[in-house]
Amino acid sequence: MNYILHINKFLSPVKKRIKKRVNYKRIFDYFIHHQNSLGFIQIGGYDGLSFDHLFSYFKHIHPNGIILEPIPSYFSQLKSNSSGYTDISLLNYAIHRSNDKMKMYKIKDEPAGKFPDWIKGCASFSKSQLTRHGVLEEQIETLEVPCLSINSVFEQHKSGKSLDYLQMDCEGYDGQIILDLNFGIYKPKVIKFEHINMDSIELKEVRTKLRKHGYILMNEGTDTIAIRLFFFLSVLNS
Repeated sequence: MNYILHINKFLSPVKKRIKKRVNYKRIFDYFIHHQNSLGFIQIGGYDGLSFDHLFSYFKHIHPNGIILEPIPSYFSQLKSNSSGYTDISLLNYAIHRSNDKMKMYKIKDEPAGKFPDWIKGCASFSKSQLTRHGVLEEQIETLEVPCLSINSVFEQHKSGKSLDYLQMDCEGYDGQIILDLNFGIYKPKVIKFEHINMDSIELKEVRTKLRKHGYILMNEGTDTIAIRLFFFLSVLNS
C-alpha cells in the first residue's frame, strides 16, 4: 500500500484544484454512463426517499443492493417505496460491531410535527443525537433493534468484494462502521458517510484508515466522500 501513499503525496500540491472537478453528482454521472447496474449497500435508509438523492439515480441505472433500516415504522415506508426494485434487498437491522441487539432512540410520532422533518431521520444509539436538537426526554421513544456486523452484510452482497458504493447515515456510528470494515477483503469504489457527528480523534482515525487503503477524501457539507484513487482518476478523466 506504500505506492498509494506516494501517489497521494505526489498529488498533494494540486489536490484541492483536482478535487473541485469531482463531486457526488459527477461520480453518479460516471456510474450511469459507464455501467449497467450499481452494486451498493446503504445503511440507514429511512423511507428511501426523504433527505437523500440515491433513489433518484435509480431511474437511470439498475440498482443491485442492500438497504438497512432498523426502525420498524420507517422500514415499512421503505418497503413500500422500493417495491418496484426487484434487486434491492431490505434488512430491518442496525449495524453494530459486536451486539446482536441494541437500544435505539427516535422521536415519538406526535411531537415530531413540532420539529423540522429531518428530526425523524435522527434515530440513533445515542439519545444525545436528539436532545442536542431540543428534543425532550419525554418526546423520545426507545426501541430494541436487531443488529448485524458490517462485514456480515458485505458477505451477503454478491458483489461485496467489488462493491460500487457504500452509503451510511448512522447518526454518530458511521466512524465505527468504517473502522470495523475489513478493507483487506472489501474495497468499495466510493464511500459516503457523515463526519459531522465524529469527534476529532475518531475522524482522524477514520481518515487515516481510508487513506491507507487508497482513498481520496472530499468534503461535501456535513458528509465525506471517500473514493478509491483508481476510480477517482477514471471519473476525473471522463
